[in-house]
Amino acid sequence: MTKNLLHLEAKMTAMEEETSINLKIHRQQKTDQDFHFYDFTFRSEPMNYEEERLIVITEYYSNQFDLLPKKIALIEDQFVTVDNTQNLISFYETQQQRTKIKLPVSKNKVLTYTQENAILDKDRLIYTHNEPVEPFRVIPFKTHFECNFSLVIFNSVEKIHEVSHWGNIAVEEKYQIENIGAKLVGEFGRVDYDDNAVKGGRNALRSLSTVLPLRANNLWYRDEIGNISSSKAFRDWDDVKMDLELRFPLLGGWKSNFMIGYSLPTKFHADVDDEGNTKLNLTYGIGFDDILAKNYTFKIILPEHSTVSKVTLPIEASYKVTYEKSFSFLDLFGRTTVVITMNNLFDIHHIPVEIEYNFNSAWLLFKPFLLVGFFALVFMVLIVYNRIEISLNSEEKSMLSTSNSESSGSADNSNSTRNPTGRKE
Repeated sequence: MTKNLLHLEAKMTAMEEETSINLKIHRQQKTDQDFHFYDFTFRSEPMNYEEERLIVITEYYSNQFDLLPKKIALIEDQFVTVDNTQNLISFYETQQQRTKIKLPVSKNKVLTYTQENAILDKDRLIYTHNEPVEPFRVIPFKTHFECNFSLVIFNSVEKIHEVSHWGNIAVEEKYQIENIGAKLVGEFGRVDYDDNAVKGGRNALRSLSTVLPLRANNLWYRDEIGNISSSKAFRDWDDVKMDLELRFPLLGGWKSNFMIGYSLPTKFHADVDDEGNTKLNLTYGIGFDDILAKNYTFKIILPEHSTVSKVTLPIEASYKVTYEKSFSFLDLFGRTTVVITMNNLFDIHHIPVEIEYNFNSAWLLFKPFLLVGFFALVFMVLIVYNRIEISLNSEEKSMLSTSNSESSGSADNSNSTRNPTGRKE
């Protein structure tokens, strides 16, 4: 049964050998309401008569927990049920089967379970079938147990890389997280809530841990309100580990948004040849373990006047690549932006992605020359304006002095006419 199946992979090895080969998986067209059918191909390594080989099939699922009850008070425990099959559903008859279910709690936290063919040992539920199991037979089981840990998902994730050939790649990651556990009934209070998850708020999400690239620097962590200082990071051998504390605990049914940012040196992620052809290597996916991202968007904003030739993402899941234009400081024509979108992404998709594009390094001087030209034009306008103002002031002063001299001359002539002898009366 393939309800909520996220990913499927298979490996095969000889019984006496340690090396294994990956099997090609092909989904058949025929299907029904309960099953999807898959083929495993190993034509490159055909089996001999009576030869035995070991096949390991790994299946990844989501939404396997059902909450019971769906709402709890702050001081109550969270319980979930799990429904699945005791046996492997196969095309072929199997002579013997043994299924081990590793529970996240010890057996004293288990309320009920299907007891037919079952053994409950510590934190494992074991079902054994020693008789042949016919093809397509479904033998269900159900268990109900205490689950006092947070059940969280990312409703949306957006990871943006802004590439600059001046030496820096600015990375910004935006997350919307939700606790899909049992919803809180009643009010939240610090009196009943316990930071150590002993007294109350046992299903609350209190902190997260993520992994960043090895050369990440200038880290920051914030939400809509502002910077969050309750975080720490340290550099390991091959990556940077970052521990995050949310601004407030995330109880069942609650949501929150937060952002992480950092810088990467371009020279360690971009290989440029003499003709401007560039191979950019970045990390796809998210660095959080065991958290599903329902909607994931991966953006690479390339320098202006870049031309993309190839995008390589070695992943078997379905994804979509589109292109758009982004504008930033002093952009006139827009930057080519590669956008990769995918649904239901999780930690196994944390893999490298390569983008090949062409960028003429002469365009690096365009914006500096643009700034120089702009300021030179401003200064020229100011100089011309000041000179025009000075010339206008000079003309006004000369006109005023001329009018003053003429008025004084006419006044003297008037006095001479009135007293031609020059005597005082």
